[in-house]
This record gives sequence, C-alpha cells and structure tokens, in this order.
Amino acid sequence: MPDLEQQLQAATQQCGCADEAIWTLAQAQVGQVLLIRAVANVFNLTLTDARQAVRDAVARQGIPPLELNRPQGPSWPDREAGVLATLAQGPLLGRWQDQPLAVYQACFLPSWDLPLMITVERSATPLLTAVATEPFSGPDAQGRVQVPRWPVPVRVDTELMSWSVRANLAEEALLILQETAAALVPAIRAEQLGYGLDGTTILGSITTGGQVTPFRTWSPQAEQEPAHHAFLSALIDVTLTGVPQGQVHQAVQAMARELMAHSR
Repeated sequence: MPDLEQQLQAATQQCGCADEAIWTLAQAQVGQVLLIRAVANVFNLTLTDARQAVRDAVARQGIPPLELNRPQGPSWPDREAGVLATLAQGPLLGRWQDQPLAVYQACFLPSWDLPLMITVERSATPLLTAVATEPFSGPDAQGRVQVPRWPVPVRVDTELMSWSVRANLAEEALLILQETAAALVPAIRAEQLGYGLDGTTILGSITTGGQVTPFRTWSPQAEQEPAHHAFLSALIDVTLTGVPQGQVHQAVQAMARELMAHSR
C-alpha cells in the first residue's frame, strides 16, 4: 500500500473522522492529485467522487488563506515552488546571447494536467521555448517527489519525465501577443493571489525595457479578467503554431481548452 494511503488510514483512525483526516493531509501539501487517488483507494470511490470528497472535506474543515510577503512577493505553496524549480531547469532553457526587446512568460500549474512553462523572447529572431513535465507534488523535506503514474503513485527520487521544445517565430506572429501584453501590464494588481483546489494557477511575467512585471492568476475568465485571458490566449496560440505536435503540444492544447471554457 502506498505511503499516502497508509497515512490517510492512520489519520482517519486517529481523528475518528474522514473529513478531518483528509483536511490534515491537504494541509501537509501532499499534492491534490495524490491525495484524491489515496481517498479513492482507501474509501473505494471513483476518482470523480474522491475529488468531490476532498473539496467537501476542505470546505467543511476550512483552509487558511495564502499569505503575502510583500517585500519578496507571494509565498507560494511547496508544490508550486517545486514545479517552478523543475521547469526552470529544462534542458532548453537558459540565457541567450542577444538582449531581447521583450520577454513574455507564463507557467501553467494545473491540478490535473502537465505543468507547463512557455517563454517567448522578442529579438532579431523571435524565439519560443516551452517545457512540460508529468504532474508531481513536492519536493518534500528530503527532496523527494511523488509522481502519480497510474494505477498507483510511485516515489521518484531522481528524474521526472519532461519534454522541451524550441522554435523560431516570425515577427508578425507576435503582433497580437505584443498588443495583449501591453494591455495587461496596467491591469495587473499586486493583490491577485490566484490559487485553488481545482483549475490552473498561472504565474507569469512581462519584461519590456528592462522592467519586469510579474502576475499571478487562477483559471482567468474573459469577463472577469479580460486582459489576463487575452494575453494568455495569445501566448497559447503562438505556441500551438510553433509547436505542432508532441507532448508539449498536448500540454498546450489542454491549457487552450481550459481558456476556451472560460472565454464566456
């Protein structure tokens, strides 16, 4: 039996309440995908029912708000920090020789699909770089991560499966991206936290003229966050064109479908 399922069983016996046990593990940031599968296996539920059980347990027990550390920016959960660190180590990422005129970046951290980082550098030859990894939680205090490889999660202490691509872009392909980026910068507000139990947290930045403007949003809707939605949609469109196939393309398609679902 996987460690997390054993922890859930032990917590349920100790607490005498399944909701409290689920909430306790959720607070320990074990990863939503892993927790849902553990709930499904321990309580003999479908994944859909287990997902709802986790939502209900957290809602009934309560969850503390994410705190902001104003001088240093958001204090992100461990899972997000771990995913970002892994994406940033992608084999195709790094500094370029030419100083770009602008850099547009977004890190998509979905609850259920592949984490994905997209970077577009506007320079003499615009360059697109994208990296995706299989979903995982952590790392934990020992530097280990949990990867939910079906049918049961397995512990991985070394490498995750990841995919990277790089493609040159035509300058005219970036016109809409530039326009939406210019519209987004004045619309960004520091108090936007953007996180949730389901959906996609998105951490991004727009760099122009040496000025970096970071932003954070969660499953943005076109009506509520039109500037965020438009910029991210343009970034996705550019990437789908530049990356016509493969694992990264599939990860981008998943994000495109989610943005489309929030377009109205």
